[in-house]
Amino acid sequence: MYYGVGRTNLGLVRQKNEDSFFVSNEQIGCFRSLYIVADGIGGSRAGEVASSGAVSFFREYIQENVNLAPEEALRNAAVYANTCVYNMSESSPEYRDMGTTLIAAAVFGDELLYLHVGDSRIYTIGNRSVKCLTVDHNLGNKMLQNGTITEDLVSILPNSLAITKWIGSPERPEPDIGIIKLEKGSYLLMCSDGLSNMVSDREMLAIISKNKGNDDKVEELIKAANANGGRDNITVILIHNIGVK
Repeated sequence: MYYGVGRTNLGLVRQKNEDSFFVSNEQIGCFRSLYIVADGIGGSRAGEVASSGAVSFFREYIQENVNLAPEEALRNAAVYANTCVYNMSESSPEYRDMGTTLIAAAVFGDELLYLHVGDSRIYTIGNRSVKCLTVDHNLGNKMLQNGTITEDLVSILPNSLAITKWIGSPERPEPDIGIIKLEKGSYLLMCSDGLSNMVSDREMLAIISKNKGNDDKVEELIKAANANGGRDNITVILIHNIGVK
């Protein structure tokens, strides 16, 4: 059985929180539980509107389409959220060009399906190891995958961190989707880049390995991000395989 907890924090630099998240440990649509993180794209208008809208639209689609296959439900929910956020952005000048990242995890049986659009990240943590399941959708990684640049040149590539996929795009998004089964006692960590850019894998592992409650672990991860500068909004969802059917 999986159980998740989440929290968001303004950070120390930003004037408003453009992150949104959703945690449900109860049945939604075809899933036993559902978890979502969205991070309004920095520099765009109404990032907080885009992120909260994407979370709501994604959840709405899952709730109303109970008979779809799990992967189809996730993929279609992302497409639906993209269309709705884009239509909002076209409806008013104050929303023009707004967008957001989106990651989601959903429990089906004893497996976790996950979806990824943008540069928010999903990690597995357990057995003294941290593994990032997602590859940031940015210009540098896209050029690496296309073979048009080598890894040693990514750090000097102008705009290498520019997002290449997002929710609210005029084009249909192609989210990355995967499926895993966590071992008992292991964790799935979902976060905006306000955490992943500020807290190292080693520090994440040290915090989550502590003999504390999961709410306390989430709070400590956020405190660590702020202690290291808190340059962005910070959102964390921690999902634990507690091993109970």
